[in-house]
Amino acid sequence: MKSRNFISREWARHYTINHLTGEIQFGDGKYGMIPPQGRNNIPMTRHKTDGGARGNKPANTINQLKTTIPYIDRVINLEAAAGGSDREPIDRVQERGQKFIRHRGGAVTVQDFEDLAYEASADIARVKAIAPTYDPLTEELWLDRNIKQEERDARVNKLKEIKAGLVKLFIVPRNDSPQPIPSLALIDRVETYLRDRASPTLNLWVGSPQWLQVSVTAEVVPTALEFADAVRTAVIQRLETFLHPLTGGVSGQGWEFGREPHESDFYSLIEAIDSVDYVRSLSVKIEPEPPSPPEPFLIFSGSHNITLFLSEIGG
Repeated sequence: MKSRNFISREWARHYTINHLTGEIQFGDGKYGMIPPQGRNNIPMTRHKTDGGARGNKPANTINQLKTTIPYIDRVINLEAAAGGSDREPIDRVQERGQKFIRHRGGAVTVQDFEDLAYEASADIARVKAIAPTYDPLTEELWLDRNIKQEERDARVNKLKEIKAGLVKLFIVPRNDSPQPIPSLALIDRVETYLRDRASPTLNLWVGSPQWLQVSVTAEVVPTALEFADAVRTAVIQRLETFLHPLTGGVSGQGWEFGREPHESDFYSLIEAIDSVDYVRSLSVKIEPEPPSPPEPFLIFSGSHNITLFLSEIGG
């Protein structure tokens, strides 16, 4: 146990603790004292650790006791277990360090809000911040006499709906769910973290982006009859993987905010599967309608209807 400015002597009752794994390491007799032999000779007043991201369990999934407790029949978690995270990758640490030099721990620009949101929790995978974009001072309706009264009233109502200075922050948690929606605990943590580092007059909203469900209906011709069941399963699995918002897409890095897939993406995706001869027809259904810019959205996989045309095998 030694550092540039400090060295533990052989008599020092020092130890190190890994806050990620909960591992405690004592001295070796040269750097730090070796604990005395025996049992129950190392008191600990408080110790806290978690299991990383695997400890984040949905509600109503923890239903077993590891040890029996008198008068307790059963247990259940009414709320989701959240907040656990794995060790931060070194490349993300390096990237975060560069961004800190720019924002210095203060949220001013849109980029600052996004960077600080990542620092609020390692459980966040994607962030999108939107600053106010509607400036009534730039509108010409107040001076243009040619604008009809109906249009003038519509713009006035729009001004009333928009809250001045409102910053919207859309966050997506890091998990394998087809539609990763942030928990209330995560939203509260990010909002609190940002408010502590922004102007007291900040008007901030933190939540989930709008989600668009993508469902594919396709008619597929397999290369052979014996591959029929395997082809249907493979096509559905490939579609679900491709449409995952965080790990899908062409590059496997997820989908950008506001990006919709095209039919050509699915044609090439399905026809690249082994035992698929060709796609006879294909249609894509996206619902609901995408929001108006600049409101962001993300896609996720819906239910897919795959029909096999066995009569055209070898045709």
